[in-house]
Amino acid sequence: MSFASFMAQALYHPDEGYYRASQQRTGRAGDFYTSVSVGPLFGRLLARQFIELWHRMGCPAPFTLVEQGANDGTLLRDVLEAIRAFAPECFAQTLCFIVEPFPELEARQRQTLAQFPHTEWVRDLLHLPKFEGIHFSNELLDAFPFHRVFWTGSHWEELAVAWAEPGFFWIRVPITHPELQHAVKILPDDRPPGYTTEVRTSVTHWIKTLADRLQTGAVLVVDYGYPRSELYRPERSEGTATAYHGHRQHSNLLANPGADDLTAHVDFTTLAEAALASRFQLRGFCDQSRFLAGLGPLHFEDCPVPGPEMEKELRAFKTLFHPGIMGSSFKALCLAKLPDPKPLSGFRFGPDPATVLEIGG
Repeated sequence: MSFASFMAQALYHPDEGYYRASQQRTGRAGDFYTSVSVGPLFGRLLARQFIELWHRMGCPAPFTLVEQGANDGTLLRDVLEAIRAFAPECFAQTLCFIVEPFPELEARQRQTLAQFPHTEWVRDLLHLPKFEGIHFSNELLDAFPFHRVFWTGSHWEELAVAWAEPGFFWIRVPITHPELQHAVKILPDDRPPGYTTEVRTSVTHWIKTLADRLQTGAVLVVDYGYPRSELYRPERSEGTATAYHGHRQHSNLLANPGADDLTAHVDFTTLAEAALASRFQLRGFCDQSRFLAGLGPLHFEDCPVPGPEMEKELRAFKTLFHPGIMGSSFKALCLAKLPDPKPLSGFRFGPDPATVLEIGG
C-alpha cells in the first residue's frame, strides 16, 4: 500500500488508530506539546483576531466558528470564554461546529464545552452546512496522510509499504496515482539519487471542500511547515517525516502503527495555490512570533492591572512567542473571502505572503 494509506490506517482507523484512543495525546502526559498546552492565552489571542474579523464582516448573525482537529475541545473553550469576556455582543451571535470523526473525542469535547450549548458536531466537512465565519485549526494539516517519494537520479518513484515477517518494510514502486504524478512535477529535479521527501495530495481536496462551505469569512491555519522552496531544500535529503511517542522523536515510521503519532511539515505554497484556485484571497502568512506580536496589543491593553495573573499571561506569551521554543517553527496562514482588504492585526508585522510563498512570480 502507499504510505498515505498506511498512515491513514495508523492514525485514523476507528478501532486501532492513534487518534481514536481516549488517552491524552498532548501536554506532559501525552506525546507532544502544542500551543494549547501552554495555557489559555493562545485561545485568548485567537479570540482577539476572531472578534476583529467579526467586525470586518459586518457583525453577521450567526457568526460561525468551525474547529477541525479540536483534540479535547480546550482551544475552542478558551476562545469562547475570551469572546464572552471581551466582546459579549459577538458572543451572543456565535455558533460553533466541531469537525470530529471519532465518537470518543466528541464525548471529551462535549464535556469540555458543556457550558457552551450552541456547539454542534459533524463527522466531516461534507456534513458542515454553508456558513459565514471562521474555520480554524492548530496542528491539523501536519497529520494529513502523505505519500513518500524517492528520486532515482532521473525520475521519482513512490516508497510504498509492504508486510512480511517480522513486520512492515519499504518498497520502491512506480508512481501510478494520477494526482501524485501531477504533484511530483513541481518537485526539484536536481537532487542527488536517494533524495526522499513527502507529498500531500489530500490538502487540495480539503481546501476545495472548505471553499464550498465557507461563504464569507476566513480560514486560519496554524501549523509547522515551510514555503515550497524551503521545504524541499537539498539538505532535507530524508524529508521531514517523523514519529512521536512519549515526547521522543524517531524516524522509523513503520515501527508502531497506532501507537506513534506520524507527521510531516506542511507545504504552505501548495496549500495557498490550491486556495487561490478555489477563489480564496491570500491574506497573511508569517511565523507565530510575528502573528502573536500583531495580536498582543489587542489583548494586553484590556488585561488586568499588573499582578500574578498578568505575570502568568506574560510568561505564556514569551513561550508562545520565543523563536527558540514555538515562535519560529509554527506558521500562521490566513485565507479569506472578505470584502474588506485592510490587513488583519495578526499579520501586520508579517511579510507579503505571495512573495514569501513564491506565488505569482
